[in-house]
Amino acid sequence: MLNNPLNATDPSGYFIEALAISWISTKLPHPTMDYMADKPDLAMAVQIIGTIVTTYYCGPCSIGFNAWFSKNLTYAQTGSMNAAYRSAAISAATSAATYGAGQIGNIYVSTFVKAMVGGISAELQGGKFGNGFIAAGIGAAFGGGVGVDDPYMKAISAAVVGGTVSAINGGKFANGAATAAFISIVTSAMKGEFGSGGGEAHATAAQKDSKVLKYSAIRGESSSLFDGKVQVSKWGAGGIVSAEELAQVESSFTDIFAQEGGQLIESQLSAESPLEVLLNDIGDNAAYLNTNLMAVDLASEMSMFDMNAPSAPISVSNTRILAHEATHAVLGFEDAGNQTVNFVDDIMKGINNTARGDYDNIWLSPTR
Repeated sequence: MLNNPLNATDPSGYFIEALAISWISTKLPHPTMDYMADKPDLAMAVQIIGTIVTTYYCGPCSIGFNAWFSKNLTYAQTGSMNAAYRSAAISAATSAATYGAGQIGNIYVSTFVKAMVGGISAELQGGKFGNGFIAAGIGAAFGGGVGVDDPYMKAISAAVVGGTVSAINGGKFANGAATAAFISIVTSAMKGEFGSGGGEAHATAAQKDSKVLKYSAIRGESSSLFDGKVQVSKWGAGGIVSAEELAQVESSFTDIFAQEGGQLIESQLSAESPLEVLLNDIGDNAAYLNTNLMAVDLASEMSMFDMNAPSAPISVSNTRILAHEATHAVLGFEDAGNQTVNFVDDIMKGINNTARGDYDNIWLSPTR
């Protein structure tokens, strides 16, 4: 499937009139691509690695990488520049749409959009919309964290299920597997799941400097909320969570878990795998991605414009702060592309109907 973002599974599949992609280099590295032209497994492995690296470190750079890779590999396979640019055009469009869908805060909408992208891509390549829709939907679901934690296992599981579904519906196993794996890989890479683990994947660069998270073992006894799903402790040797602080956290999470997005967060928690909230008094609000570990200062005095009524700055509620850091810690959403901000805005819509809109729309209040 020469036009698939993960190429080389069906070398007879190019067929659509190309859009001009003048920004892609016309210099083709023949030796490298010639070597991979008749080795689809190797080509797929190289493109997977390239997609992970470019998505993790540069986000949308993966779009250009996949277009470049598809064009060059297609040329090596066919010797046709026309076919090469067709492949690049569809690969770029599919990659861009997939990356864009990953920025949508609502996970259900994001999964549906990715499934639609897979279906349209399949039909453009002469396949069946339904096969591509289902395969991409499977990839989005596994990439979003359904049943599997390890990103590599997510991609493998998505590939097996997507390929099997494609074959059952009359399509090719390899095509369905490639589509599902690609969606899963991009989703996992955007969430920072290919980091070194142990809390080294950060929502923002600033969180690398979080003292509370770095020295999270220094804390007092924890208090349990929501049948053990949330554990609250005070950072610092012998730290004690006051009754007022515990009540604030419980009230905020009660409101959060009552919303659709909050229900998604709560569904990932259990007494065996709780969300650990480290309260502190040093203004440290941070979380490591996919670790269920977050830090919050309930006395943080921050302001923002409410984009639903941007007349004057308003105080940022502790509920919003807790929801923001919990989204990082539990779901692994990043700040890039306002992914977390949009997701939390959906939660806050049902609580106080405020909207932050943009990551930069927040600042410390002058009294802090």
